[in-house]
Amino acid sequence: YTPVVVRPRRKVEATLWDIRNRPLRGNKSVYRLQDVGEISETRAFEAINRENQEYEVFVHYNFIGSYTLSEKVKKRVIEEMNDKMEVGFRVKDANRRAGYWSMMKIRGIDARIVYIALVLGIVFFLCAILLESSRQALIVLCIAPISFIGCFLGVWLWGNGFDQGCLAAFILLSGLSVNAVLYILNDYNVKTRKKNVSSIRTYLRAYNAKIIPVILTIVSTLLGFLPFLVGDANPFWRSLAVGTMSGLFFSLPVLVIYLPVMLLKKSFKS
Repeated sequence: YTPVVVRPRRKVEATLWDIRNRPLRGNKSVYRLQDVGEISETRAFEAINRENQEYEVFVHYNFIGSYTLSEKVKKRVIEEMNDKMEVGFRVKDANRRAGYWSMMKIRGIDARIVYIALVLGIVFFLCAILLESSRQALIVLCIAPISFIGCFLGVWLWGNGFDQGCLAAFILLSGLSVNAVLYILNDYNVKTRKKNVSSIRTYLRAYNAKIIPVILTIVSTLLGFLPFLVGDANPFWRSLAVGTMSGLFFSLPVLVIYLPVMLLKKSFKS
């Protein structure tokens, strides 16, 4: 919440009734605040970025007119606001921030989305090399979007807004959620090559051998994020913890159904 003080120009203290019922003069009319608006308590700036140890709040607006005129007006407004800003605050033009990722953000593509796609691409190629199968690598990779569903559900149930912490959780889930599938699938391939046959029994042996380490890994990760939910934690770390924990927790029961269904069609012969 952000504290806001509203009071008449010539009065130091005023009651809420004064604010709502005191006559206000417009250009051609006199009105009361309660006739045209309301006073309520709401959350402000839930998604505040922090970059280079600076907190950022972006203000978007539409300007009707030519590009040259819009740049002239924007420059003038920025200079006027910087003259009135307190020490430690400043206004700057986001369009002039150098760097390829900043330009992507301005064009409507958040750089973190590119990071997520890059992580998923790296995971796919590594799994394809390890498993020697692009189809199995795709099976491993598809668990990541499923864990994203759990992240969305966790954020919604917890009551947090979707912010930068959730995007960071997506990057973590892109690497953490595939471990369970990769462990079981790799062990299944090793056992299949030894017997030169793929069967449900072989899969169950691989599943039983790896499911306990998988559960312990997920549980230890969940416990590691618990401190971020205790006390008055930073909103970024709280969203990161909620998103990562809910995504991992959701991917575990889905794994029990997802993996055998994806392998059952072509891999199991008997």
